[in-house]
Amino acid sequence: MRAAPALAAAPAPAALATPRSLGTMSAAILDASGDARRRAQLDYLVSCGVFTPADQAEFVRRQPQFLRLEFGVPYEDASFVLISKPFDVRLDLGTSGERNFALEITAADFLAARGLGTLRFCHQLDAATSGLLLAAKSRKAASAACGLFERRQARKQYLALVFGHVRTGAHAWIDAPIGAVRGDAFLQQPLPTADGGKPAQTALRVLRHGRLALHGPHEGRDASLLLLEPRTGRRHQLRVHCQLIGHPIVGDLSYAGDGESYRLFLHAHRLRLEPMPVDGGMLDATAACADFDDALADAVDVEPLAAEGGWLPGAPGV
Repeated sequence: MRAAPALAAAPAPAALATPRSLGTMSAAILDASGDARRRAQLDYLVSCGVFTPADQAEFVRRQPQFLRLEFGVPYEDASFVLISKPFDVRLDLGTSGERNFALEITAADFLAARGLGTLRFCHQLDAATSGLLLAAKSRKAASAACGLFERRQARKQYLALVFGHVRTGAHAWIDAPIGAVRGDAFLQQPLPTADGGKPAQTALRVLRHGRLALHGPHEGRDASLLLLEPRTGRRHQLRVHCQLIGHPIVGDLSYAGDGESYRLFLHAHRLRLEPMPVDGGMLDATAACADFDDALADAVDVEPLAAEGGWLPGAPGV
């Protein structure tokens, strides 16, 4: 049985893009519960042929965690708002301006419902990935924040739950160029720079070893909780790098062939900007995700999350 994939959609908007969701947002969309939204998403997937009705019922019975859908707001000031986005939620409606199903809510919808006017996303976050997403309240603030991301002055960390016990020692450094799969507009692959690949580096820390607690065919399999810090911003970089080291991310249909887990277990856990645009201060925020604790049983700490302030070392010898 295939789990619910990320919603088919346009890619995340480029920096400075204005969210395109406001025109079709109804009171029903705003008032719907997370449970109702997720069930509507499953009905949509049945209509697309991804599920049969019987599969849908079995999926919810086996992994009811899928029905959770909650946004959070870890930080807000006069110029920015930082939200925690649920998994399988698009940033906005894309160029088509169409919802995939009647109760679909986007990150832009959530922001609009707060009455903040027109906001602009400062960076990208895939629909399937949960976690921190920064939006600016003015074009000036957005331009300044995007400059930090483009100059790699914004630091990001992700949590990833992967198959197998990763045995790299406390830290690892992955340096492997990435490029598009020929003839495929979506998939990426390790690709030498001589063949068109772009440099891609990821720092890695193994946080915990345990066993998967997700009901289904993967239950009881060895798994590891990783802290990942991308030093470049290639498309699907973390997913490809985890696959490359032999430990693909749980729930990754594209790079792990896992259609049984209810979500892609990749979460934007921490974001740091210093100096902050406009006021020159510092933003250092985290967003917890209960899905990861629930999915890993018999967990044994390998390296504490708070060690060394939580930030990972750079390339060996640097």
